[in-house]
Amino acid sequence: ESSPEDELKVAWRYRMVREMYTSARAHKKSANPAYTPVLPAEQEASLAAIEAVDALTDNWLSTADEVLTSVWQYEGVLDRLPCVTVSPEESDVVFQADPSILTGTGFTKTDINVLVTNGELIPTIAKLLLFGLAKHFHPTCIYSSRDCGKVACFQEIAKRFSGAGSMVAVGDGQEEELAAARCGMLFVKINCAQDLRQVRYLSQARRDQE
Repeated sequence: ESSPEDELKVAWRYRMVREMYTSARAHKKSANPAYTPVLPAEQEASLAAIEAVDALTDNWLSTADEVLTSVWQYEGVLDRLPCVTVSPEESDVVFQADPSILTGTGFTKTDINVLVTNGELIPTIAKLLLFGLAKHFHPTCIYSSRDCGKVACFQEIAKRFSGAGSMVAVGDGQEEELAAARCGMLFVKINCAQDLRQVRYLSQARRDQE
């Protein structure tokens, strides 16, 4: 069991990580088209390696970047959404929609990217920075299910964004598929890069219907 002192150290660590992540995202939006958390002298080699990996994997990375870019994001709305913790024991909780959360000038028809990973949080953040995907995810929208499981993460997300018109989960595993079903989310199964491209078409179709 952790002590209050340990919890303070962890809180400080994550606060520092968030500040670094936020700073890197701002850097990404500047003139440098592909920020990576490496020394300037190493950036050219790292970017070349990333491009080579993308080419060898049927353009998974560039396709993901394209899909995430297609999602509308208004980060200001995130400050108005409470972050509610849902424990695994609350697996049968019923979510009540609160349309008032996502209504008002500048906050309608909003789509937000949320990431749920089985990996540890800090290595995941490092990967987002390394592969240039950090610009797509607000720091408060990155979840690790390593200790609590994806059902608990999905339930927390469902509560936090309860005013959203719909939620779509995208993944390649059974765990997230079951979690999405448990929370009443549409699930899109990804087996290859072409499946990922279909997500963009789905997003556009949903937007046109609105």
